[in-house]
Amino acid sequence: MTQASEIQQGALLNLITPTGDAAELRGCDLIIEAVFEQRALKAAVAREAEPMLAAGGVFASNTSTARHGAGFALSPALRERLAAGA
Repeated sequence: MTQASEIQQGALLNLITPTGDAAELRGCDLIIEAVFEQRALKAAVAREAEPMLAAGGVFASNTSTARHGAGFALSPALRERLAAGA
């Protein structure tokens, strides 16, 4: 595998759009939740963001509590996908 050029790296970084507005996530193929470790906040972000995913999209989190559901409120569909390792 070759390393991406500086131009390629810049192009990839330009595809990342941070937002605090869940409506801007509508239709995204990939949503990465990266709020700090406060269960209530992570749960609120997941509840708002997950419905915005494109069909077959990926919801990623930097938390270890999501897989086990420890205070992390996820929809049944997303909880099932996490349990299956999807």
